[in-house]
Amino acid sequence: NNPDEERGPLYWESGLDQAARFHSWEMATERFFSHETVDKFEDLFGSNSFFQRIRTYSDNNFGHVAARYAAGENIAARYNHPYDVVRAWLSSKSHCENIMNRFYRTSGSGFFSKSNSEFKRYFTQIFESFQKTHYPIIVGWHDRLGLLTNIAREMSTIRFFCQISSRKTVRDVSVVIDGVTYPMQHANDGNYYFDANEYILKNNCSKYYFILEGTEGKSYRLPQNDQYSFLTYDIGECNQNIWEDRHL
Repeated sequence: NNPDEERGPLYWESGLDQAARFHSWEMATERFFSHETVDKFEDLFGSNSFFQRIRTYSDNNFGHVAARYAAGENIAARYNHPYDVVRAWLSSKSHCENIMNRFYRTSGSGFFSKSNSEFKRYFTQIFESFQKTHYPIIVGWHDRLGLLTNIAREMSTIRFFCQISSRKTVRDVSVVIDGVTYPMQHANDGNYYFDANEYILKNNCSKYYFILEGTEGKSYRLPQNDQYSFLTYDIGECNQNIWEDRHL
């Protein structure tokens, strides 16, 4: 394979999460399925195009990159689990091309569920070509250990993952769950994990974020914006994936 054609890592961006969450919400509440925003919200963005919605929410500064800026969006509905959504996208040529497009550098995703909407569950993922800076924490997430190992007795164990860029020299990586800090173990190739029993999760939707301590003494957080935390989506009754503190 030509390394120039390989897909590099995607970096999470909170603004794209907001754009994706808004679109999943509006599709559910306005009962439609399309990349375009409904006309009633057109004034929010200046037009109803998905491109303008993304540019409105994005943290990026487009002033000097407009000539090489690009964005894409995948949407899905009705699926029960995000894994099913991703599998469907990867099986679709156009959706897979968005995910594997080597020019996209940042991404955000959003989910909304409404029981009386047409498809009930709506998923959106957004991609942008422009990345302002390299961030050492590539991605972080959680899952039931039993789903990864196919061992039933491990279904009550929640594994938290964090992937660190190979460019970064790491002193310590931890996950903060409901305000309590837990050190993560290094597996391999920049991958870190922490296994938690469900009883340590204090809420139906436990908040968590990752902290990387670099050897140069600098700390990094994921989500980068400290107004956001991840939520333990699909654990217990949790059906959201991002917590925004200013909405308390």
